[in-house]
Amino acid sequence: MVLKPNLEWPYDASADGVLVLPVNCQGVMELKKEHRRFKWQYPVTYKRYVMMCLKGQPNPGDVKLFKEKDDTIALLFNDLYIFKKDWTKDKSDLYLKLAIQRLVNGNPHYTKFYSPDITLDKSRQAVQQLTNVTWTILKD
Repeated sequence: MVLKPNLEWPYDASADGVLVLPVNCQGVMELKKEHRRFKWQYPVTYKRYVMMCLKGQPNPGDVKLFKEKDDTIALLFNDLYIFKKDWTKDKSDLYLKLAIQRLVNGNPHYTKFYSPDITLDKSRQAVQQLTNVTWTILKD
């Protein structure tokens, strides 16, 4: 018997919100709990993410929206690689901010965003000052 861990986030994005998750362009998710939750809760979107990356489609700064289980998921491509060889934190923050701005400005009908407590602080605060959106950090 396989026991399934409780990996679902406590939120309801089906109404007018979007689950936001920063990812790399390599198609390999990190081992953080947030990424394991995403793979577990949204397996179809995860497979589409991997296939996009294998085809070389996403670039840093891109945002891709998906629908699964009546939820809207936004993948923000902020890192080129999972392991940052020649990639600096400043570049990653810059592309994350660009992706968030594209998400918010390109989809004005969404007013609520939900994200796990990961590297969004600087970028989220900058975008929130420019727009009338709420950004909720999901806690365990």
